Amino acid sequence: MPAKETPLFGGYMSTILPQNLTDASNIRQIPDNQEVFLSQNDQSFIIELMEYVDKSDEDAIRTHFEDLSEANDANNPENSKINSIEKIENSKHSLNGCESAYYVYGTQMVSKFKEQARNRVDLHLVLFRLPQYLTDILVTFNNPVIVDTQSSSFDQATAVSTALTKEDFEKITTNLKLLDPALFG
Repeated sequence: MPAKETPLFGGYMSTILPQNLTDASNIRQIPDNQEVFLSQNDQSFIIELMEYVDKSDEDAIRTHFEDLSEANDANNPENSKINSIEKIENSKHSLNGCESAYYVYGTQMVSKFKEQARNRVDLHLVLFRLPQYLTDILVTFNNPVIVDTQSSSFDQATAVSTALTKEDFEKITTNLKLLDPALFG
């Protein structure tokens, strides 16, 4: 899939994104600490500047995952699960100033717009820890893999001709760059 270098957070950061993504800020209000990009089939990439969780890396991962579970109304054990956690070596990414990085794969049963129908969403996360800036950067790839026929996402999710892949996610995370630390104040 063709990709291009894309400025983030007003040019303070950048990464390489697939060209077929839509910047969600052109559609709706997005918080200043997020960059959100959407595909045509209900997948999304989110890059978030989060408050640094002053705990061990493992506890920080769980804290951020639980926060996502709560935001997705999937915060009970049968609706949210971390399947694996892998440390990412610094040589495998481009984010200068990163103390540690982790890939997290999880699943959540998510209802869109508070619907009754729940969809299984695979969550691919990378957590970049930047304690010197009191910041954690969380990059999330939301990939609906089982969509309930009663969900408002059903028609979009079945149009997989432009489906994004884990490889697209890896390209985004390995090419994420901090261009100006003034971003953090």
